[in-house]
Amino acid sequence: MPRSLTLVLCVLAACSEEVPRRDAARADGTGPADAALLDGDARSNGDTGPAELGLDQLPAVDLADGAPPPDGGVVLDAASCTKIVQPGAALDTVANAASPGDVICLHAGTYAGFTMSNSGTASAPIVIRAYPGEELQAKLTNNSSTSGYGVRVNSSAYLVIEGLWIDKVNQGIYVKESDHIQVRYNKVTEVGQECLRFKLSDFGAFVGNTVKGCGRKTGANGEGIYVGSGESPGDDTHGALVSGNDVSDTTHEGIELKGFTHDCIVEGNRVHDLSVHDGGGIHVTTTETTAPNESGHIVRGNVVYNITTVTSYADGNGINFQRGGQLYNNVLYGNQHYGLRVDDKRGLKGTVKVYHNTMYQNASGALGVYDGLSPDVRNNLGPTGADNLAAAAQMFVKPASGDFHLVSGAAPIDKGSDVGVATDIEGVSRPQGAGYDYGAHERPGP
Repeated sequence: MPRSLTLVLCVLAACSEEVPRRDAARADGTGPADAALLDGDARSNGDTGPAELGLDQLPAVDLADGAPPPDGGVVLDAASCTKIVQPGAALDTVANAASPGDVICLHAGTYAGFTMSNSGTASAPIVIRAYPGEELQAKLTNNSSTSGYGVRVNSSAYLVIEGLWIDKVNQGIYVKESDHIQVRYNKVTEVGQECLRFKLSDFGAFVGNTVKGCGRKTGANGEGIYVGSGESPGDDTHGALVSGNDVSDTTHEGIELKGFTHDCIVEGNRVHDLSVHDGGGIHVTTTETTAPNESGHIVRGNVVYNITTVTSYADGNGINFQRGGQLYNNVLYGNQHYGLRVDDKRGLKGTVKVYHNTMYQNASGALGVYDGLSPDVRNNLGPTGADNLAAAAQMFVKPASGDFHLVSGAAPIDKGSDVGVATDIEGVSRPQGAGYDYGAHERPGP
């Protein structure tokens, strides 16, 4: 299981510096909070250290059922609700009448989807969430996967959407031209197109959501979590965090970062059991030859398995990476093609760093490298060659059940070098012994 999430965001609390909205100057280049940026590495904007983006501590996420933990929200008791809404209420009216600091609590029952365009503030966000104790029981639906939204957010800032169930709509939670929007601990099911979407929107977070059944509309896109867009001249959505989500049963990528996006983190997600048309379980892609070659994206601590494709192309990969960025501490197994495919279809020649990943029993091999790229590949289990080691069942506790902890005395223990990855997939500090262990897990003790 991915390690618990304790990440810092500038979503609910004031930052040290106000971030420009999209209708203001957009050349700031600031990246997301990142406590484990590899030492000495520069972001795509030239910074060498993480941006300090906030104060809100996100709690641990239990990916077993997708439900919010008891202390998982902004609201801890009913007394915190400033407005209590009954099933059938017109949420468009309620949401757009909200003021900064309002906490709108939805009782269990059925509602129509809504669109909102107003904003909270850094110190007083607007929160729309399930009534405490009734998480995932307030269902927003159009009773059809071919029309309507669950939630659409336009030109807004500082909102939290939490603990809702979005079901049978054309698009689940769709955020456009907004910033500091946090979407967390929701369940999104049976959606016509993409389930969760950030478009032209910065410094947002999709955290701890359960996403299942995206792409139910014939001929439509069906991504689980879609960040950016392929539209020219480019959607530079940046500073997004995609963390601790459980994504399954999508017809396109489980998680996709489009071509002009930059400085996003995809961490601690479980992406599994997909039959896709494009790329793989997680896809960092570009359709543009003018996109920056270095994305600044970090993909770490994810578990991706059982990815297949319905096409004749090699799209059933655990992760497909097409721009410069960092991939570490991921576990990729049982996929139809590669655990990780790295290619450069647009000739961007970015630098891809592949460290401390575990790739096991992927049908086409652990790692596929195309288009003349030369990624930096070290301390991995699965790839062969110098500074890596082919994975074998006897190295792991119970690989058939997805347990890739190393057994005592396993060959990968202490064989690696320091590549700047300070912890493993579960937050265990590296190294534990005389050297760094290959793969996503660092074994404490011998």
